[in-house]
Amino acid sequence: YHAEVNGVLLVGGTNGVFAFNGTTFTQLSTNWPDSEMVSSGNTAYFSAHGTLYQTNGSAAGTTAIFTNPNFPQLSNLTLLPNGTLAFSDAFGNAIWVKDAGGVHQLTDFNASAGDSITGLSVAGNTIYFTAKSSTGVVNLWSSDGTAANTHIIDTSVLGPISSANNGFAFGGNMFMVLMGDD
Repeated sequence: YHAEVNGVLLVGGTNGVFAFNGTTFTQLSTNWPDSEMVSSGNTAYFSAHGTLYQTNGSAAGTTAIFTNPNFPQLSNLTLLPNGTLAFSDAFGNAIWVKDAGGVHQLTDFNASAGDSITGLSVAGNTIYFTAKSSTGVVNLWSSDGTAANTHIIDTSVLGPISSANNGFAFGGNMFMVLMGDD
């Protein structure tokens, strides 16, 4: 995993997360990263062993900003253009956001019943993801990073959806392959 912030390359491996300034490596975390690293402006984010870090690329500017002991791993780190960071836990049962108000849970799905979230993708100022219920129904969701504007998108015209890929944005539009049982 890697990202760039303030002219510094962040790289992750089995010995931790390091910042490389073109000459030397500085260790930012002793734990290997759980997921991809993302950056926006003067800030980069990475997760290691279920802890979310924010960094400016220096050891002194690296801070743990969220730890949830119930989730040993965070994944799907995704940035919206407004700087809001969205991510999920490794079990796929909750989406969290880090915004100006701090870190808070955006959605909660019933993992014990077999519900799960897959992939977070961004198009414009909207996060898209799919959530599969314990009954096997897959729904496409959208969110602007707030609970009030997180909802299921009506895909009934497509017929039943059994799986979906992570999707990608192009030209401000979201493209996602939604597959049915047929």
